[in-house]
Amino acid sequence: MMAWTIHEAGDRAGEVMREAPKLHGLDGWYAFFSAVTACMGTWSTMACNIGDFSRYSRKETAAWLQMLFVPAMWTICALFGAVAANMTTVIPRYDGVATFQPFDLIENGGWLESKGGRAAAFFCSAAWALGNMTTNITAK
Repeated sequence: MMAWTIHEAGDRAGEVMREAPKLHGLDGWYAFFSAVTACMGTWSTMACNIGDFSRYSRKETAAWLQMLFVPAMWTICALFGAVAANMTTVIPRYDGVATFQPFDLIENGGWLESKGGRAAAFFCSAAWALGNMTTNITAK
């Protein structure tokens, strides 16, 4: 989705990436820590179960690797989402509004207008749903 939004933004993608931050000082820190706190709920559940995930590992250091790998993957996914949402501000069909929800991105992006687009929407939606379900199942 991030690649698609960058492609759709075209020449204006560079403008979006070079934009100065809109929040400064205390407002910026408040937004940052609110976002970190929102993500901590999922991380804390996963962190409590790292022992379960590494129970069958060959080395005892596997838990340490997981403690580094899981937050890194969450950060990369968050970066992809932030870039995609910011690109929607310059794509005309989104009317200058940053779209953060993947399903809204698919619905308003014109993905459902062709057979290939519907297939891409299905596979993106299925991957997102499967990722959500498997994360929750393994963490419980």
